[in-house]
Amino acid sequence: GLYHPKVARYHLRHTQTTFRFYHTFFKNASLFSAVFASFFKIGVIGFGGGSALIPVVEKEVVEDKNWFNEEEYLKHTVIANITPGALPVKLGAIAGYERGGGIGSILGAYAVTLPGVILTLVLLINS
Repeated sequence: GLYHPKVARYHLRHTQTTFRFYHTFFKNASLFSAVFASFFKIGVIGFGGGSALIPVVEKEVVEDKNWFNEEEYLKHTVIANITPGALPVKLGAIAGYERGGGIGSILGAYAVTLPGVILTLVLLINS
């Protein structure tokens, strides 16, 4: 026939994966929006801030949201400091991952960078 069994299995697997992604995303939409909103706010506050944002992130994820206790936050901050890359992005990714897995990690990392990207584009377009 026109539909090979391997193609049928691929389409079934792809459909199941897509369904799982959307099911997870919409089931946890409020969790993902909380991660995104928290780290977008941090990105707005700390455009270009780097290590100066450690207490800002701590206030958001430890004191305000209770996503981590002090010990967990310290451990994640040390790990983020010794790995290459922007500290707030790594903290956003770690907090997002702990709250919502891979999708949460991506949202946390992108949310903290998005305000800087938007401001840079606005400045470039208007110059």
